[in-house]
Amino acid sequence: MMLVRRWRQHLWEKIGCRNILEVGVGTGQNIPHYSEDLKVTAVDSNPNALKIASERAERHDVDVRLIYGDISEVDFEQNHYDAAVSTFVLCQLSNPHTALQNILGALKPGAALYMLEQTTSTDPAARILTSLCRPLYWATGSKIPQDLTDQVSSAGFAIVEKYPVFARGAVVVVSAQKPFE
Repeated sequence: MMLVRRWRQHLWEKIGCRNILEVGVGTGQNIPHYSEDLKVTAVDSNPNALKIASERAERHDVDVRLIYGDISEVDFEQNHYDAAVSTFVLCQLSNPHTALQNILGALKPGAALYMLEQTTSTDPAARILTSLCRPLYWATGSKIPQDLTDQVSSAGFAIVEKYPVFARGAVVVVSAQKPFE
């Protein structure tokens, strides 16, 4: 748990803008990493998780606008956000491509998408570990993306950087950018 908290902190430290869209906020595990000057809109499709996120935001005295809805279907204001953040979300989505395209539309031209996500490692040892964990993923409805950067690119983003943070690439940080129009 401590390791994941550090990964989240590292991801949020990369964000140098104010108006943020957090997709898949869940129970609000990222809320402690929000800085005071951020204006965050956070969306999730689980009303019980949003209730916990709301309580966590109150405890941390954070101003966050929580929205109930499916990331693929929420009618976000177009070209509005300076950045979007996703942590361990894409593996939970039934249609990640549509969700990524919706996020792309919500971002201003040149804005960044910061992701901390599970993916299939290219390392043989890490692939074995992922295979052993697959029944757990299936039981929770998760799907490990075969190539996260391909999914992000095919939605219209330009990959800026990708680097492993755990198990030789089974968990990665990806930064991508919405092209300038």
